[in-house]
Amino acid sequence: MDAKNCHCSSGKEIATCCARFIDHDENPANPEELMRARFVAYATEKVDFILKTEMLKRPNTKPNLERACKTTSWEQLRVVNSSENGLNGIVNFEARFSRRGQTFIMRERATYKKFGEMWYYIGGRSSYIKSQNPRK
Repeated sequence: MDAKNCHCSSGKEIATCCARFIDHDENPANPEELMRARFVAYATEKVDFILKTEMLKRPNTKPNLERACKTTSWEQLRVVNSSENGLNGIVNFEARFSRRGQTFIMRERATYKKFGEMWYYIGGRSSYIKSQNPRK
């Protein structure tokens, strides 16, 4: 990753933001950092990081993720709120993405759990709406 702004919409340079988790062995300190890094991993096709930070291990996940990453343009992230309670965390966010010429907004309530020093994505409840204004 280069020295441009991070895809997670933090306003920070990617090297001092999500790349330190994706490209190095630094662990996110909280669920929001992990969620932001996972968004960037989707946007930059870093499938191994996505799989490494997911609690559920499903068959055929890697080829499906690789295909989805190649056909989806993740454009913008907005964190609505996040909370942490001991070893559990929740992040509510909206992500704008385009696929096959159409723009969508995904809203998700994502849950996380900490094991040792590492946070993991457990799952989420998502909804999708087709964007009427793809530029916002």
